[in-house]
Amino acid sequence: MMEPFLNGLADKRAGRLKVVRIDVDAEPALASRFLIKATPTFILYRNGNQIGRLDGAPENYTDLELWIDRAIIQAGTAQ
Repeated sequence: MMEPFLNGLADKRAGRLKVVRIDVDAEPALASRFLIKATPTFILYRNGNQIGRLDGAPENYTDLELWIDRAIIQAGTAQ
């Protein structure tokens, strides 16, 4: 359900945002390492540090993009 949107997001923000997907059924150890308990789970990293996490689907794609932008802005002001 989210895949077409995530592909579009990856294309739209190429060079600024890398989208990585984990198949939690095929990679349970990796899912456990990142504490993924719900799908979808979105985790944002900047320079190896987690700057945002969203467990579950957002209401719509615009909300997801706004969440990404806010997390990036907050991480920038926290430095």
